[in-house]
Amino acid sequence: MAKPESENPHILVLDEFADDYRPYLAHLSDSVSYASAPHDQVASADVLLAQPDLAADYIRTHRPVKWIQSTWAGIKPLVAPLAHTSVPVTGIRDIFGAQISEYIFAYLLEDARKLAHTYDAQQNAHWRPFLPGTLSGKHLLILGTGSIGTHVAQVARTFAMRITGISRSGRPLEAFDSVTGIGALNREVSKADYVVLTIPETTETHHIINSNVLAAMNPDAMLINVSRGNTIDEAALLHAIQNKSLRKAVLDVFAREPLPSFSPLWSVPGIVVTPHIAAVSIPQDVSRIFLSNLQKFKHGSPLDYKIDLAKGY
Repeated sequence: MAKPESENPHILVLDEFADDYRPYLAHLSDSVSYASAPHDQVASADVLLAQPDLAADYIRTHRPVKWIQSTWAGIKPLVAPLAHTSVPVTGIRDIFGAQISEYIFAYLLEDARKLAHTYDAQQNAHWRPFLPGTLSGKHLLILGTGSIGTHVAQVARTFAMRITGISRSGRPLEAFDSVTGIGALNREVSKADYVVLTIPETTETHHIINSNVLAAMNPDAMLINVSRGNTIDEAALLHAIQNKSLRKAVLDVFAREPLPSFSPLWSVPGIVVTPHIAAVSIPQDVSRIFLSNLQKFKHGSPLDYKIDLAKGY
């Protein structure tokens, strides 16, 4: 157990939407400062409620902090700066599952029900009955069986899909029909109708979807990435789509963001690009987690959702 804090710590909210946190932290009054960038005039803080990239910049130029609460799901920018420190970093969980599931199933249902046929027919005023598809019985493979992947699996169950998970441990989980280890990735992608990535960005997951995995995939499958851009080898994905060894990809995250206007990903048929909007950090939800953790921090109790910096999640 950590040593209790004898005084109210000074908190710095460091986020591009810092002012949106004010209504939820107003009762903390003078112990909180707000900033959208870690400039020199920012007051020194004991605790950061911050975007990981801004927090990383802050700790390089200011005195050490005692705890960092991330406002994002991913914390990669903090891994290197904090590698040789004991500063605890906590993440946010159980607030993105619903948003990301809505995003994924918007595209799964559009694909299965062949809505493009309907849009095209209406534009041309053609009454063209066709046989729509269904998600029932389709095989969904989810890479990453954490809280987000589990939420997606639970929604998929309501559509009577067959659900396989892939995780580091391969440990069985109730929401999935089966869970296998990462060593079975090539075998499992060959059987899947839909492949969804909900994995963290680590050294192990960098380009986990590469040319070998893409070659093993069912050519009629659809790939959806709502995790991190570096989990996919984008050049290999372009090659797979252009050569029709993969039918479709829906991408919300990219190796470089914003995605440059010259990127071929924007215009290649079979690729859908969205601007990292599958889930957003809502200040009210993040503040709820932070305030709960703040009480634990003040009393020296274990913090919720503590990040293992060595693993990156």
